[in-house]
Amino acid sequence: MDYRLLPLFPQRGIGTPICYGGFDWAVSGALWFGPVAQQRIEPAGAGNVELLRWSPSELRLRAVLRGPATLVVDQNFDPGWRASQGTPRSLAGLLAVDLDAGEREVTLTHRPEGLPVGIGLTILGVALSFFALRFVGRRV
Repeated sequence: MDYRLLPLFPQRGIGTPICYGGFDWAVSGALWFGPVAQQRIEPAGAGNVELLRWSPSELRLRAVLRGPATLVVDQNFDPGWRASQGTPRSLAGLLAVDLDAGEREVTLTHRPEGLPVGIGLTILGVALSFFALRFVGRRV
């Protein structure tokens, strides 16, 4: 791998298997790589899935299923994933959602579990900093 290309991966629409080096969560050994679809239906032949929209925190997909099947996304599972239909779960460490037969649009959104607490602490920190600066400003 040419590491000089890492900053260009988002612009080229590709990922890298080494992007989790500094994080403390498990990386699935089932991730797949290469210029292939980043979502699939299991069992194979049970239907098809098409990616409609991708962002770091939201995926929108259209699935057409002939019977109950599992939508599998080439993404590490995390408890912060939510689905518009079905319940996100881990399948060998990958993001998966069990779906019934039919045609549907599924939206998967990710919000880290600590996000509300982090936002609250940030607001508290900014407010305390503001009041501290006003208090120190009066004393000078």
